[in-house]
Amino acid sequence: MNTRVWTAALVMAGLAGLAGCQTVPHAERVAAYETAMKTRFVGKSSDELVLTLGPPDSSFKLSDGREVFQYENRSEFIGGGETYTDWVTRTSYRTVRSSDGSRVRVPAHVSIPVVRTTPIYSRTNVCINRFVVDVNSTVEDFRWEGNACF
Repeated sequence: MNTRVWTAALVMAGLAGLAGCQTVPHAERVAAYETAMKTRFVGKSSDELVLTLGPPDSSFKLSDGREVFQYENRSEFIGGGETYTDWVTRTSYRTVRSSDGSRVRVPAHVSIPVVRTTPIYSRTNVCINRFVVDVNSTVEDFRWEGNACF
């Protein structure tokens, strides 16, 4: 097989591989996260929960004797502010006389460097996990909220 055929075969294999790389839909990721957390902790002792995740960041006693353990993770991300050089081309015209004496407009192109900065932005990532623990210290339910849990 010659080099071109091998190259074409490798490119096609790469494209076929990329076709299989698709983002998992959000609903499926949510379901997988909830299933994993419930499988891991619901029905287990609250001691196992605390030994795995550490002491809760906060807890709340419900009127029926159950308790809610809350684990919260927050982080701030600041990005942008990078500078780069962009080149802007300006065109001007001048009139000159040609060898036959006629007047001709001649374009003159000038590239001018312009320093630009990307906008600065911040994003807060939050994940709050809540576990409901019954009066027998067994985890009975799990709920979550946030934008950075999975």
